[in-house]
Amino acid sequence: MPVKKYQCQQCGYKGSQLLQGKCPACGDANIENVLKNPPAEKEACPIRMLLLITLWCILLYKGYTILIA
Repeated sequence: MPVKKYQCQQCGYKGSQLLQGKCPACGDANIENVLKNPPAEKEACPIRMLLLITLWCILLYKGYTILIA
């Protein structure tokens, strides 16, 4: 479970505890939740991986044929 962090939109104060839903530094109630651990990246799509491999094969084949000629 990620630790909840908060950031004040008015003064930029960051903390993990709020007193009565207000920023302890400036007293403003405009607070935003900030996650300590960013969400994990998605895996690459199989079609994109196939396209990547195909394009690399074409590139290597073209480079190889230029060297032979």
